Amino acid sequence: MIGRRRCLQALGCATYVAVRTAHAQAPGGVKRIGVLAEGQAGQAVRTAPPPDAVEALRKRGWIVGTNVLFEFRQSEQREQLPALARQLVDAKVDVILAFGTPATRAAKAATTTVPIVFNLGSDPVANGLVASLSHPGGNLTGFVEGVLDDKLIEIFRDAMPKARRVVIAEAPLSPRAGRA
Repeated sequence: MIGRRRCLQALGCATYVAVRTAHAQAPGGVKRIGVLAEGQAGQAVRTAPPPDAVEALRKRGWIVGTNVLFEFRQSEQREQLPALARQLVDAKVDVILAFGTPATRAAKAATTTVPIVFNLGSDPVANGLVASLSHPGGNLTGFVEGVLDDKLIEIFRDAMPKARRVVIAEAPLSPRAGRA
């Protein structure tokens, strides 16, 4: 369901959003991260973040079970996502981490106040999730993998205007690997 790299990226962003949100609220306390994903039949439901995510959080002062808790909701069917998103909102999580477009849509429909960090493999603008990449608006932000090559090249051009060639190394199983 969720690759380790994608999970670490999203957990890092979710933790950042939770911390930023916490600064505007009462100090201290336990931060709660809700995780929403669409599962597949027969797939084990995640009940804890992967060990390397726990270690990455620990290095930044976040100890799972002490000052950060996770609420996992994984659907067996897409139709269950809106109810699961509502459960996370009702549980008063500080941030929702949504994996995939259906989960992000469900989270967006469930709340306009809880920050939502998405992790997608498709364009959130084309899917109507955000207004634009530079100014998503509302309570959504996140990661998009493999669809924003033009933006990545634009960033490289701005950072290194004299560069004539750019090479992007990809893992063999990456969705972008092997594309020209």
